Amino acid sequence: MLTQIDYHQLLSHIGNSNSVYVPFLWDMLEDGIINMKKTDEENFSVKLI
Repeated sequence: MLTQIDYHQLLSHIGNSNSVYVPFLWDMLEDGIINMKKTDEENFSVKLI
């Protein structure tokens, strides 16, 4: 799992974007939403609904 996290952090840095590794299963979830919000210049929040 650490390799996946490192890979996505590197991908985000290189592409100047957000690439996120979310290690959970959506199998039993009928509707799912991931909300990302930039709170200031260096921080953001993620909400899983």
